[in-house]
Order: sequence, then C-alpha cells, then structure tokens
Amino acid sequence: MEEGKTDATCPVASSSTVAAAAAAPTDPFQFLARHIQRRVAVTLLPLDPVNAQDGGVVVSGTLLSVDDLCNVFLRNWTCANSVTVSAIETAGPLQPRKKTRTEASGEGGESLRLIRGAQIASIALLDFGE
Repeated sequence: MEEGKTDATCPVASSSTVAAAAAAPTDPFQFLARHIQRRVAVTLLPLDPVNAQDGGVVVSGTLLSVDDLCNVFLRNWTCANSVTVSAIETAGPLQPRKKTRTEASGEGGESLRLIRGAQIASIALLDFGE
C-alpha cells in the first residue's frame, strides 16, 4: 500500500470511525489546552476518603494553564464552600501550607493549582460559546 493511502477494508479507516473521533476528543490534555482562558468548574475529591463529607466541592475559575499531566491553574477562582489551604496549592500572596481556612475566592490575582488524581474529580466548561 502506498504511503498516505488508506485501505478501504481497514475498520480503523472507516468514515464513521474517523467522524466519531473528530466529533469527540478523547485526550483530556488537548481538550483542556483548547479551552485556555475559558471558565471551568472543577469538582474536588474528598480530602479524607473515609469521611467523604467534604467531597464534591466545586471550584470555578478561569483556566489559566494545563500541563501534560492535566494539572490545572485557575485564576479568579471562587468556591461556595470554604476550602482548606493545605488541600489546595495557591500561587500568589497566600502561603500554600497554611492550615487555616481561607476566603473562598482568589479575586486578588491569586492563581490556584489543582492536581489531577489527588484533588480533581472532574472538570466541566461553564461557558460554551466560542
């Protein structure tokens, strides 16, 4: 077979497979990277897996950056619940290892780093416009 040509009998090259792959991105990094500067809602994992009362806390903010491990930085973030600073890592004026509770927002220019697997349960877009 010539380079650049596809075999019509190959199921991987079928038009329905190609169309489905184009419609729904499966790589979370690519999806997040395409939505930098958009508002997102990040649902956090519980801090204590045994006592999961603090699970499901949602932090919303503007997606500032994402790395190849899908860790994210948010700016102008807000949270309906108060969050423990030791549970999240901030970059800016706050001390990241403080054990006190903080105001549930980062409107003073602080950014917030959330770690995939350790803190992030899910990420959803809040604005769907282009």
